[in-house]
Amino acid sequence: MAVISRSGGMMSTICYQLTQAGRGQSTCVGVGGDAVIGLDIPAAARLAQADEQTKSIFVFGEVGTSQEERLAAMVRGGEVTKPVYAYIAGATAPAGRRYSHAGASSEGDSGGAQAKRDVLAAAGITVLDRYVEARDI
Repeated sequence: MAVISRSGGMMSTICYQLTQAGRGQSTCVGVGGDAVIGLDIPAAARLAQADEQTKSIFVFGEVGTSQEERLAAMVRGGEVTKPVYAYIAGATAPAGRRYSHAGASSEGDSGGAQAKRDVLAAAGITVLDRYVEARDI
């Protein structure tokens, strides 16, 4: 499983929990939550899709930016065909405020946790209610 996370700390936590549950990771990518980053979730998903050792992809997303929505478009368009699972942090983050990372904020429904969950689910991505559920996929 490839783990792609907008939070480096959460990526470490999730990978530790997966390892403790007997699940390995083919790769782990912390894309970061800042407004300007090098590698984003869609680019990391392309790498995971191309990796023969990766059988599935887990994304730890959060409010703000359009990275998760662009991943959903890639799944809908058939660019990513491996099973994708996602958790979106920030369900209680007030719109218009920064949440945790510099790039994490939402305006109205745009970039909000529920809007992201809806877009991901509509693309066929399994959206988890709790990130710890990644141990069971």
